[in-house]
Amino acid sequence: MKDGFDGEMGERKKEGMALAAVGLLYNFRNRTWNKEKEVVIITYDDSELKILQERMNQLNHDNEALRRQLQGSTYSDIADVKVENNVVVSPILITFPINRSVVSNQARVNLGFFAKVF
Repeated sequence: MKDGFDGEMGERKKEGMALAAVGLLYNFRNRTWNKEKEVVIITYDDSELKILQERMNQLNHDNEALRRQLQGSTYSDIADVKVENNVVVSPILITFPINRSVVSNQARVNLGFFAKVF
């Protein structure tokens, strides 16, 4: 290869570049790719599932008993329920140019949301 390929000329014997390449080829034999795969059968105990089903049946039975108690009660108002709606507003920075009456659509939407909340 010529010495000037990178734009700089060498000092000592033109300091050229040499390259040698060696290749190696190996063919793998088919050893395990065509073997049949082993089938693993997993067995498990149903006792935990049965325990969960029994617990669920007990909870359903208790739920029905509570419903019957509510239907048989003489009071119409069992509990005093208060519903509070709290709106959480995260702080949003609304920027617009000073001494101008132009506000972007995004800022208008944010200002409208804050006006509804407060």
